[in-house]
Amino acid sequence: MDRTADIPKSQRFTFGQRLDNLALDALQSVTKAIFTGDARQKQVFLGDLLLQLEQMLVLWRLGHSRRWLSQQQLLFVSQRLDEAGRMANGWRQQQAGRSATQPASAKPPPQSKGVGTFKITSESAQTGQNAGTTKSSNSLKPE
Repeated sequence: MDRTADIPKSQRFTFGQRLDNLALDALQSVTKAIFTGDARQKQVFLGDLLLQLEQMLVLWRLGHSRRWLSQQQLLFVSQRLDEAGRMANGWRQQQAGRSATQPASAKPPPQSKGVGTFKITSESAQTGQNAGTTKSSNSLKPE
């Protein structure tokens, strides 16, 4: 988004704003795909992401044809957008395989987002210890 600040002032609001909005929309699509549990819904969000990446690439090419950025700058942004598109497409194909094997009513198991979950083992339950008062590190085991 910092690159759009170099677009000529006469085109910055329309052209630059469109690129900035597409970048933010693409980020939103990735976030939605990460946090949805339904494989079919992920495919929808990833399809949106692929479209947004392609639209950004078209706008950057247009900017290059108007000489707002150099060949080297276009090559750089094209490589990054292509890489993101390949990753999103791979993720989308993976979800297509999952949605084909997963019944529509089945819910995926809950996933931890970086926070460990623990259970009290039979050893700590027999001694009357709980997670808040245990003195032994062996009594709590990650699930």
